[in-house]
Amino acid sequence: MLEHVRSQKPVLGPLMDILNPVPVLIYGANINRDTVQNLKLAGFRNIDIRDLWLDIVKLIVITNIKKK
Repeated sequence: MLEHVRSQKPVLGPLMDILNPVPVLIYGANINRDTVQNLKLAGFRNIDIRDLWLDIVKLIVITNIKKK
């Protein structure tokens, strides 16, 4: 999945938190979500994460390893 997430940078992350109500009001999506942590909490494993733009746009690949 191609995902837009909250930056972990000390200035950019809090700025995204402050600005988050604007896109939520305009089109209903949060710009400060933590998708990787949510995937881990949901029980997904074998998560490969690649930053595509800063630490905001990520390519997240989850590999399903089937048990025999």
